[in-house]
Amino acid sequence: TRKESSAASDVYKRQDLYHVGIDPERVKEYTDIPRTPEQYYAYISGDKRVLLLAMVEDVAVGFVNMIITNIQEKVMRVGRSFAFLDNMFVSASYRDRGVGSDLFESALDWCKKNGIRKIKLQAYSSNKSALKFYNAKGFSSFMHRMELDIEAE
Repeated sequence: TRKESSAASDVYKRQDLYHVGIDPERVKEYTDIPRTPEQYYAYISGDKRVLLLAMVEDVAVGFVNMIITNIQEKVMRVGRSFAFLDNMFVSASYRDRGVGSDLFESALDWCKKNGIRKIKLQAYSSNKSALKFYNAKGFSSFMHRMELDIEAE
């Protein structure tokens, strides 16, 4: 609905501002709406996508969106399916109150109903609270993405 779209847009904006604070070298603040109604509908269109909102009195205080990904087997690649946890966010005033855990449990239920047995995600290494949350939920690292800044001559 239009109301849900607006609520989702508001909570996405809070997530984007949070990311500016934790990684300003990669994420910049902007004033436009973070997700248009069309983008919101794209997040929920089809049976391989889900956007779950945590609502308190008609205000979105958190969300998780996931996408089922199917990797086809090829020469050296093992075929597999998993859910990619694309975004998860809980507004600061609702953290440590069970909102994130409730969203995560709902996401797990969605995965199980869709026959998915693995969830993958990526998080900024500077986002210590997210890493702590995911580790507490049983996630473990399997790959590290690294970068090197090269000084100009």
